[in-house]
Amino acid sequence: MISQVHIEVSKIKVNVTEIPDELPESQMRDKLELSFCKSRNGGGEVECVEYDKQTRSAVITFVETGVVDNILKMEDYPLYINQNCHRVVVSPYIEKHVKKFQVFSGISKRTVLLTGMEGLQMMDEEIIEDLINIHFQREKNGGGEVDVVKCSLDQPYIAYFQ
Repeated sequence: MISQVHIEVSKIKVNVTEIPDELPESQMRDKLELSFCKSRNGGGEVECVEYDKQTRSAVITFVETGVVDNILKMEDYPLYINQNCHRVVVSPYIEKHVKKFQVFSGISKRTVLLTGMEGLQMMDEEIIEDLINIHFQREKNGGGEVDVVKCSLDQPYIAYFQ
């Protein structure tokens, strides 16, 4: 089964960016809520404000649908701080949902994880790969055709079989 990613524009959330860095985080959250609940600017009752001071952005969640449509009609939105009008950028909030996602966990019938080879760290990776390849191809070792040997000196060694 293949996983599916569903993407849709939220009807109750809006992104706000270019928020001025003039207030402490909790005060800015309150200021955003007060500003976006004003009906004269197209706002409505705010359910939640997720503000990120570092990125100077927020996600505003409204109680009712339709408010987002009114706000998105404006390219920027007035935000008043200390009698100064700042224009913040409003944009649609994209909801992403993963459905039918399956994780497979199993044992590979073609791969072997080799550990306990710490003493070989003095050798070149290419030489180690050749030695492992030869070892697993020998019939007396129960081997067969080796497809790939990949070696990393600080990681366990893996041999892939056909």
